[in-house]
Amino acid sequence: MYFDRTRLRALLNWYKQEVGKDLIAALIVDRDGLLVDSISSDPKENVEEKFIGAFGALVETILKKITKEFKLGLFGAGTFDTDKYRFIFCEAGKELILVSVFDALAMIDPYFAYSYLAAEKIARIFEGEDVSPVIPKIVINRNLQNIERKISTLQQLRVYSQENVYKLILGGDGAVGKTSIVKRFTENTFKRNYKATIGTSISKKECHFEGLNSIVRFVIWDLAGQPQFKRIRPSYLANSGAGILVFDVTDRESFKNIKNW
Repeated sequence: MYFDRTRLRALLNWYKQEVGKDLIAALIVDRDGLLVDSISSDPKENVEEKFIGAFGALVETILKKITKEFKLGLFGAGTFDTDKYRFIFCEAGKELILVSVFDALAMIDPYFAYSYLAAEKIARIFEGEDVSPVIPKIVINRNLQNIERKISTLQQLRVYSQENVYKLILGGDGAVGKTSIVKRFTENTFKRNYKATIGTSISKKECHFEGLNSIVRFVIWDLAGQPQFKRIRPSYLANSGAGILVFDVTDRESFKNIKNW
């Protein structure tokens, strides 16, 4: 299996950095439970021996359960707690699963948004796409037990050089064409094979406006349309400059559901 190991390693480092001290380790495993890559909060720790070995039966059981569910067309994450650790299992494409290991006392709900975002990037890396390994910052407000998005490098930014950065959100039901629209706008490409977005996919587009001597950079957040991602969407919406709602003209239900979006 060929993939960009340098980019994947950079992604895991970003993931570890942004999730913070609660993350003990992150492992990318295939459907058979074999380790593809990993990262640990302790560089000296043998992640494969400690988690894949010590919790082999657990990983195998969870992977089989998730595999069965995903074959039914489901997405999302599975969780499991032990007396020492908390696990998040998140699909990263058809063949891989991102396993995040946290401290047993960690409040892991806010980290689902990170896990889905990382899983989407992992899937795209293994598909050979040119994916940025950057994981945007999510600041957790533990007192209110919610998530506040603060992206210092991606927030709306106006500087004296007349360069502007805007966060743009695309929402709408699954399979209505959101990703196709983004790909056409950012890469001028179109793919006929449909692959559902995991959580959200982030793309960038730079636009130059003649005569105005200005540059506008769009950071486009393509949200997954499946209902199971509803609970994490608020963490992706904050600080948006604009939103576009998409429906399929051949699917009346997707039009009716716009009111829910």
